Amino acid sequence: MKIAGKSRKIIVLTGVLMLCLCNLFSQERTITGTLKDATENTPLIGATIQVKGTTMGTVTDIDGSFNLNVPTEAETIVFSYVGYISQEVEIGDRTAFEILLVEDVQQLDEVVVIGYGTQKKSDLTGAIATVSGAELARESVAGLDQALQGRAAGVHVTQSSGRPGAPINVKIRGVGTVNNTEPLYVVDGIPMTSNDIISISPNDIESLAILKDASATAIYGSRAANGVVMITTNRGESGRIKVNFSAYYGISRMYKVPEMLNTEQYVDLADSMYAAANLVPETVYRDSSVISNNTNWIDEITRQGSIQNYHLSVSGGSENSNYSVSAGYFDQKGIVIKSQLKRYTLRANADFKVGEKFKTGTSLSVARIGEDPSGRTSFQAAYKTAPFLPVYDSTNLGGYAQPSATTTGISDYPNEKANLMLQDNWNTTTRLVFSLYGEYEIFRGFNY
Repeated sequence: MKIAGKSRKIIVLTGVLMLCLCNLFSQERTITGTLKDATENTPLIGATIQVKGTTMGTVTDIDGSFNLNVPTEAETIVFSYVGYISQEVEIGDRTAFEILLVEDVQQLDEVVVIGYGTQKKSDLTGAIATVSGAELARESVAGLDQALQGRAAGVHVTQSSGRPGAPINVKIRGVGTVNNTEPLYVVDGIPMTSNDIISISPNDIESLAILKDASATAIYGSRAANGVVMITTNRGESGRIKVNFSAYYGISRMYKVPEMLNTEQYVDLADSMYAAANLVPETVYRDSSVISNNTNWIDEITRQGSIQNYHLSVSGGSENSNYSVSAGYFDQKGIVIKSQLKRYTLRANADFKVGEKFKTGTSLSVARIGEDPSGRTSFQAAYKTAPFLPVYDSTNLGGYAQPSATTTGISDYPNEKANLMLQDNWNTTTRLVFSLYGEYEIFRGFNY
């Protein structure tokens, strides 16, 4: 096949144009530079330099220098280093860069409560883990001990039961004593026990630090053998008044419920067991008044649970004073009927500066907690109660049946639903915690 001269020229020109375009888009240029600490002007070794939006990048050498080929269309370079604030720089026509990175003071200068004082986290050498109040408040749980699960290294949190208000077992890096494995809780400088922690709303917590080292033991003695959980509640800041309101609602249901035998299956199983033992089956099992019942005891003692929480806080302050006031309501209904935890909380913190050297402040916490611990052994009883036993009997007190050996021919478990509904296990406690402090600066760096 022959190609005319004019057509041949067009094909050649088209190919040249495409080749130029490919070279244009595939062109790269080299950028160089150094990364240093903004404060001490020392080189940052192993810092990352990356073209934004791509996987192209490199790291600095022992002198903090780098060399990177970037596409001509690249616009932004990201400079980052662990413990420092990342920078994004427009490339433009530049080929050389000298970048100064600033330390992330939010992490390195975070103030941590230790014993009766405070210290920068960057200066603290003991074993410590910190959790912010914002992290704790995101959890839909009754207390802060539950919210600690999976939040801090070396902290093992277990719950003995799923009922509302069930005790929580917290272990910090093992067990330090035999008789008591619980850590010491210190809330705004006041030592507390694990039983008192349920009275604190997670929404009121500003920060939480976990200590287990010699410095904690030196201050609190043997009480700190299992570690110390330092809790700081929210305090006001100077500036405009801040009003915060948070709320959530949720439901809970049983998951993977065991399938129970119905009456016919239960009687057949009982007959086969008697036959295997060469015994005569109880005739009461075939009694018409008994066989007509078909009770699922798990369904009878359970319900759909719910959890709701509402929290309102107001804070503010001026140059010489600040305050924070909050109120909360928490209500959790368990999946076992009548099991419930209800909590009302009120907290007020205030700080005042008198002159140049003296500060004083106060903390007040009031909590009213109502709890029904029903359901501790309900599932065990429900699993073992025969399905032919009735739930209700209008002739009995309260309208509930009370099976016995004389009426059924067997000595069986009692009516667990009747036990739950007819017993009053509601318990209410009120906790009041008040503290007052004063601090005088004798000279800079030395306070009493």
